[in-house]
Formats: sequence, C-alpha cells, structure tokens
Amino acid sequence: MKQLYIFNRWWCNSLFVAIVVLLCNTTLTNAQIRKAFTQRTSTQALNDYKKPGTDGKIYNLRGDFAMAGNTNITFTNYADNATNSNDLIYVDIDLDGTTINSSSSFLNVLNDNCTEIVYAGLYWSGRANTGNMSFNVSGTVQTPGTTTTQTLNHFHDGTNNLNNTTLTINRAGTSNDYYAVHLIKIGDKEFEFTIRNNGTVTKRERVNNGIWSSSTQVSVTATNSLTNTNNITYSNVNSDIVTVGSGNSRVQTETETSTATQTDENSGYKTFTLSTPIVYNYNSVNYTISSIRSYYTESRTRTTTATRTRTRDRGFFGWNSWSVWSNYSYGSWSAYSSYLNNGSEADFRTEANNYVRIQGPKTSTGTTNYNGTLTKNVVKFKKEGQPYQTLTADVNDVRYPNGNDANMYAAYIDVTNYVRQHKGGNYMVADIATTASSDSSGTGYYGGWGMVVIYANPSMKWRDITVFDGYAYVAGSTTIDHQLPISGFQAAQQGAINVDIGVMAGEGDRSIPGDYFQVLRSGGTSTNASHYVDLGNSGGTGGFFNSNIDTGSSKNPNLVNNTGIDIQRISLPNQTPSTNYIIGNNQTSTTFKYGSTQDTYIIYNLVFAVDAYVPEVEGSNQVLTAQTTADINNLQPGDEVTYTLDVFNYGSDIIENGKIDVNIPHAMKVVSATMQQNTQAASGATGSYSFSQPQWINPSTNVSGTLPATVDGGTISWTLGTIPTQTPVSNINNRVPMATLTYKLKVTENCTILTSSVDECALKPEINGTITGVGRNSKENLSTEFIKGYAADCNNTPIYGGIDMQIKPSQAFLTQCSLDQPVQNGVRLFKKFCAVAGNVIPRNEIAIGSNSNSPNYPLGTKFYSTLPTVSNPVLVSGDFPVNTDGTQKMFYAVLPGANQACFYQLATQLDIITQTPSIANVDVCFGTGYTLNPTVATQDPGTSFYYFANGSSTPLASAPQSTKPGVYTYQVALGKVQSGSSCFGPKATFTITIRNCKTPVNPMIYTPLNR
Repeated sequence: MKQLYIFNRWWCNSLFVAIVVLLCNTTLTNAQIRKAFTQRTSTQALNDYKKPGTDGKIYNLRGDFAMAGNTNITFTNYADNATNSNDLIYVDIDLDGTTINSSSSFLNVLNDNCTEIVYAGLYWSGRANTGNMSFNVSGTVQTPGTTTTQTLNHFHDGTNNLNNTTLTINRAGTSNDYYAVHLIKIGDKEFEFTIRNNGTVTKRERVNNGIWSSSTQVSVTATNSLTNTNNITYSNVNSDIVTVGSGNSRVQTETETSTATQTDENSGYKTFTLSTPIVYNYNSVNYTISSIRSYYTESRTRTTTATRTRTRDRGFFGWNSWSVWSNYSYGSWSAYSSYLNNGSEADFRTEANNYVRIQGPKTSTGTTNYNGTLTKNVVKFKKEGQPYQTLTADVNDVRYPNGNDANMYAAYIDVTNYVRQHKGGNYMVADIATTASSDSSGTGYYGGWGMVVIYANPSMKWRDITVFDGYAYVAGSTTIDHQLPISGFQAAQQGAINVDIGVMAGEGDRSIPGDYFQVLRSGGTSTNASHYVDLGNSGGTGGFFNSNIDTGSSKNPNLVNNTGIDIQRISLPNQTPSTNYIIGNNQTSTTFKYGSTQDTYIIYNLVFAVDAYVPEVEGSNQVLTAQTTADINNLQPGDEVTYTLDVFNYGSDIIENGKIDVNIPHAMKVVSATMQQNTQAASGATGSYSFSQPQWINPSTNVSGTLPATVDGGTISWTLGTIPTQTPVSNINNRVPMATLTYKLKVTENCTILTSSVDECALKPEINGTITGVGRNSKENLSTEFIKGYAADCNNTPIYGGIDMQIKPSQAFLTQCSLDQPVQNGVRLFKKFCAVAGNVIPRNEIAIGSNSNSPNYPLGTKFYSTLPTVSNPVLVSGDFPVNTDGTQKMFYAVLPGANQACFYQLATQLDIITQTPSIANVDVCFGTGYTLNPTVATQDPGTSFYYFANGSSTPLASAPQSTKPGVYTYQVALGKVQSGSSCFGPKATFTITIRNCKTPVNPMIYTPLNR
C-alpha cells in the first residue's frame, strides 16, 4: 500500500541545500570538537525522499522525525539526584539470559498504511573503566525459567518447533507452474500460505478444522537467493557440402545449420518477509509469523539459427580429413518464452531451506550466570517480540577514545531497513559496553542508546530534515564556551519558520548544574554572548545535559535520572519574542553554543528539522466513464477513451507561470482537447484566473497542430499562467476545480506500433503528465505528476501516478497486420525478393513505406543498428543493409520523444532459397525411359525445381530429355517466380548417361516432369 503514496517532493529546491557543516572558529573550539560534525547519509533510506542536489543529506517530505532511547545502567540505590560516580548496576529487562544489560523504548510512529519509515539511525554511548574496545564481564542475569520466547525456523514435519506448532509443506499446481503451500498449525488454528510464482503470497485461516476463510494477499518483501545457469542445445541439424575447384585442387566446405535453443534457469530459494507479521494469541501467549522461505525455480528458452563450417581438400590419394568445426555463428535470437516453474515435492520440502519463521514460547531450560565480553562498537538490537540482531558499528562511526576524553565513546549504525520492516513499537538494545560499579575518579560510568527515525506521512506538513553527528567533548571543572557553527541551509523566503532539533549527549549529571546549550538569534553576532538564546530542557533542572530522556514516549525502565544519557527533542522558540527570531527567512547559517562550569559530557548527535514551504497543485486525472464505453484494460485498435483533468490549488502558495503537459503515448492519438473554466466563486479561489485553451504539440515537429491529430503521440500543452490558492474544503466530494481539461484519445491502428515494440511496451500505455510553475512567495519550483486517485484509508491523500491501460489487439487485427506488414516474434520484417541493389533497402521504403500520409514510423524516428539502451548506440543515417545469406539483420526504432527503453524492433531480410537439391545420376540404355527425382528436406510452398544446362543461368523450358547415346551434364535448383522475377537456390549437378546396349541398365519408366 505504501508504494502508492509516492509524492513529488522536489518542489522545494532551495529550502535546505545542505544542513550542517560543522567548523570550529577558534583554537580552543578545535581542541574540543574531536571529530567534526557532518551530515549523516544512508544507502538504506528511501530515495524518493532524498532532496535532489544534497547527495542524500537532506530529506524533503511530509512527515517528521521521532526519537527513542534509554539507559542500560542505573544506581544500586536509585535516587533522582544521584551522581553518576555512585555505585551502579546493569539494567536488564529482556529476560533473555544471554544479555547482561538491556532496556527498551517505544518508537512512537504509526503502523498504518499512511506512514513510511524513511531513515533510522541507532546511536549508543558509554564509559567503562578501560579504554580498550573489549573487556570481560560477569554477573547474574534474569532468565524466564523453563519456558522462553524464541524465534525458530519451522521445517516440514520438523521436531524442533515452538510449543503447539507444526508445519506441513506441499507442492501444488501443475507441470510448468508448480508452487509451494505452507500449512502452519498453532494450537487450534491453521494458517495456509500459498506462494505463487509471480511473487504474491496469499493467506487463509481456519479454527478447529472449521471453514476456511477467503484468501487474502499478504504484503511481503521478497529476498532472493537464486543461482543462474544457462546452456545451449542444437537440433534440426541440416548439412550442406559445396565443392569448388577441379581434380586434386578441389576443396569441400560443409555447412551445418541447426536450431539453437538457449535455456536460462534460476533456481534456489526466496525468503518472503511479512510486512506486517501475523500475531496469534494462543493460551495467552503470542505467536508471531514473520517470514517464509520456499524453493523456487524458473526456466525460459529462446531460439535462433546457428551455423558452423568445416573444410577438407582433395589430395593425390583421395580426400583428406575434415578440419575442426568452426565456432557457431548465431542469428538473431527470438524473444524468450514465458517462464516455466517446476521442481519436485522434495525440492519444496528440503530442510534448512524451506521453512516458516515463527516467534513464540518454547519450553527449555536456561542459566542465571553470565560470563561474556562486551565490545564498545557492538550491541544487540531488536523490536520487541523479535530475535536480537547483533550490530557492529564501523570504528569510524563515531569515536572510541583510549586514554583520553575520559574514555567516553559514541557509536552509530544504520538500522533503516530493520525499522522500516518492523515500524513503530517497543525496541530493545542490549549489551552496551559500560562498567557497573562506582567510580573513584568522580566522573562516573554511563551507558545508553538513542534512535533517530525520519518518517513520511502524507497527512502531515512538509519538512526538511537532516541528521548529523560528530564528537564534541567538554571537560569538567572548567568554565568555557564552545561553538558549533552550522551553515549551508536556506530557510524559506516567506512565512513563519518552525524549527525542531534533537540532541543526544553522554555523561551529563543530573545533580551537577551549569551546563548549557544555546543558539544564536537571527542577525546576531557569534562573539556577543547576549545574542544567544538559551535552550532549556524539559527536565526543569539547572543544567541542559542532565541525564534527561524526553522523546515523548514510554520506556522501560522509566527513570527520571537516566545516569548520564541525554536524549531531547526541542522546538526552537522561533516566534518569541518576535517572528522568526532565531531562524529568519532566507537564513543559511546559525551557531550553537555549549559549555559547562563543572560537568563533563560529550555531544554526538544533532537533528535539525525546518518547515518546508512547497508549492502544491493537484491535477486529478480520471477516465470519464460517461463518455467511454471501451474497457481500458482490453482496448482494441480504434477504441476511444475520454479523460478529465481537474485542477486544484489547496497549497499555501500562488503559482506563477503554471503549465500542464499531458504526455500522449505513441500508441494513442489525440482526437480532441478542450478546457472548461469554473468561476472564482464556484471554485473558492482566493484570486482571479484566466487559463488558455490547450494545444496539441506534434512530436515530429515540436510545434502545435490541429485536432484531430494527424500522427500518434505528442503532448497536450495547457498554459495556465497564474494559479491562485483555493479555500480548503473538508469534504473531498464537495471540491470544485478551477478548471477541467477534457480530452479524448484514440488507440492507434498502426500495425508497426502495435506489433513490434520490445516487451510489448507500446501495448501498456500510461496516461500521465506534469504540472510546472514557480511559487510566488516561496520562489520554489513546482514540478509534479498527475493524481490518479485518493486513498480513502489515508485521509484521502493523493495517489500520484499515471492511468495504466492495456491494448489487446484481436487475432483478426493481428492476422491482417501480418498480411500487410509481416511480423515475426515481435519483429517487423522488411523483405526483398532474392536480391536488392547494393544489398540495401532504401530508407524511405522502411521509414515511410508506400503511403507518405500514413508512414510506417513517425517523422523524426531514430533508427539504430544496436540496442538503443546500450552506451553510444549506432545510429542508422542512410539506407538499411541486408544480409546476403538470407538471415535477418536487426534494427531498432525510437519514436520522437519516446523513452529509449521502449523501442521498436525491425529487420531486413532477403527472401532467398538456401536449400540445395539432392538428385541421382541417370545411367540407362538407349531407348529406356527414366525419371528425374530431385528432393530437398523441406520444400517451401510456391517453389519448384528448375533445370539448367551445365553452367547456364537460364532454366530449361522442361526437364532434360537426352535421346542419343552419350554423357550429358545438367544442373537442378529449387526456385520460385514472384511478380515476374525468378529466384533460384544453389544448384546440384547431375549426369544423364545413355548407353548403346541390348540389356537396359537400371531400367526406369520415364515420366515427363510436370512443373
């Protein structure tokens, strides 16, 4: 569902060009920022939300950021105002038995159809009694007794299962379409998962062997582990031997022609991770089905003509041995066949590779003793109810001092994919490397974790968000200021600017006052202390970094004093005492200042989020069913479809230079396009407007043309100019557009377009377009695609994208096309009979054809002799060569304005005869009749045998009839006549010997050959 909400997020190109280059202005500051703060990027983050031009450093979206985190250590004798140097013990809440410390925090992100996890970063920080990366610890940990919650892979008829759980795997389907069915039984309930070869997974359920529910599709993420193999086999082998020369100078060449069949096979396993794990409560305990792994194999074939040759020469004593066969030479491959899916039932049941992963209770025994090793850049991480993931941070993310900066370290790892899979809820982190004891140095030990999650939700306001990290150290017992300059962002040009920040820090004592975090006000001077605004914390204590965790959600343990861990989200007081007091319009930099009079701490994470003013215009594109009788999923050539495009502007900015372009697929032609404008009062527009009538732009000439259009494709260009905003309407059904474009399209009847596009791409047209302009106040560029619908289950938020259609020409149409324009395996054939001057077909015969008013390809089409999708494809600028051996020579056409990937296939070919007849010599006595009986393996319709005097190119009028004794040499060839022209294949030579003898030799009955 979430893939439907792909919004055009790049309307705001200058609000945040880059956030955060952390530089230090003085020697003193440089001494405290141990690692420069830089923007954090993620390869796992959703690219749709990465702002162009920022290298993924800024996320532009409707949504926000959330934080979670907790401490994994606390006081032996807890007190709200205790200092971190007091005696400490590990927090351990997971009842796992394999971890020595753990805590949880609730990630407050909705798990609905509207919300997408864009990015998630996990940080942890701590201090131990050693600077080493790893150290041993021991202690007593809590265990769940004899029953534990485990995540197990359940196999077919397996025995190591969760309590009350079994799995049976069956193979279903028929030959070439086998698939797996996994039947899971948990207590009194059965879940049956059917895994189709197209990647869809459906589920049905029943209780106590009752009636099965209806099957519903399950949202999954598929991970493939497949091995590819391919091989070529040869069949239908034909051999032809040609002899040249005379006497002992003769050379024979044998040419073997066969059908080559290439088989591609992918086989292995697919893991289907459920987007929403299925939870079933049995005997008051939850069982969670999270993923399915199943055998999969697919194979497909394609064919072509393969040839190879070998030679031998004539020696004094006879023919010498044949040479080694040459390598195969291949013709143009056919399109691949459809995939076939097979496999035995054993394949679908093999253990270790076919299973269902389930979490739930399993009766077992545990231990209460823990002896292990903690490593500073390694933790365990999980969503509650899931197994722990062991995460190892890169040693460069972030910093791990040894012998300096009080050995306080900070670590980072990207957990986007994991959090996107598991969404909101309780998360746990375990085994943070810290020491559980008192600290005689007075600094104290600490250890905890924090998570930053950026999420998108189309019902929320637009924001630009960036995350950065580094390592800033503040030494205790000193009074000093440090600065964090931030530069490179650009606030909106108009309107109130709302800014939120998130901060993570370590080792700030709750009972020690004097530490602070401030921000420079707009227009202030960084060296003037009075120009800074103090950022208080929600804990209400005298210091900013005071072991306070304020994420707005629950945590376990839920402590006031979090023993050195600070995680805070703060809204900058930007509208107090005046509008945009801290961050002003067009502002591109600011400075944070931090310090302390006596506390020691580090800062390692900062999140910066600012409101984004994004121009928004909706173009709601729909099929006008009242005027369309055709089925858009089964369109026929000549069918007509009428569409309407309604224009709304419920955004916050007036649009200047507004324009709409409707992209017309090359398989359709514009019949009409008109605009109907509603009044300002009816539409609720806040200003006047006057839109122009649309024009059709010819794709071949790029200029406007008359309607109905004379060629397929092109663009409907609609100039709007100024697009005012509209007063919001709560009920979507009561909205009135400022104007409606009504346009009618007709499915092309061009055989070339409908029969020769690669992968039949032309038969899958999409009706979409773009709306462009510039925000009057924000000065931001608008560029958005059309809206094809509104999500009723997500506050009627727009669903962007084109209207997909399917053209399915009838068999009668295709048959007629093949008669008029031969097509073979999706390739348009341009044939010439027997020979063509210069071995080329004139360009106009292919590009235009016999009717210039209805050309084969539109004016401006580009032709290539190599695939247009490769680098530097070879353009055909003149006539089209042919292969003289009768094989097809491939070419590719890209229509004007079309995507290079949707090209059209064509080929030139000489219609020649390649078969050499076989014929026996005749040896008879004078006066005895005989019959000539030439043969070929397969004789094409319309061909006949023609006889020639030896060496002559003119065929005899009839079969030779030698009546006098002697030896006569003739030749025979397969040939045909077309439009008055003759074409002959290779000739076979034979002799007729008439002897003077009384007894006939090889008596035969002569029958005149009837041609």
